[in-house]
Amino acid sequence: MVLVVDGAGRHRRKALQVSENITLLRLPPYSPQLNAIEKLWGFIRSQFLSNRQYRDYDHLFTTAGDACREVDEQRIKSGCRTTWIERAFQ
Repeated sequence: MVLVVDGAGRHRRKALQVSENITLLRLPPYSPQLNAIEKLWGFIRSQFLSNRQYRDYDHLFTTAGDACREVDEQRIKSGCRTTWIERAFQ
């Protein structure tokens, strides 16, 4: 399994324990355009979360959870597909 991680501090800590069956693919610093999940978050924000008013944090949290459950497997696969990942593992 390959886990793509960005440059967040918690992803760089020496105390991070990674199972032997997981390979970390570290992205360069300040490169959100390479992080495939950013495309998916953009879709969720634009389709489910933008241009709305939220009563409070709990309402926003619940709405965000509902939005994530609306995204099907095919949307995740197509939204997160990037050519650089495919090239990295050939």
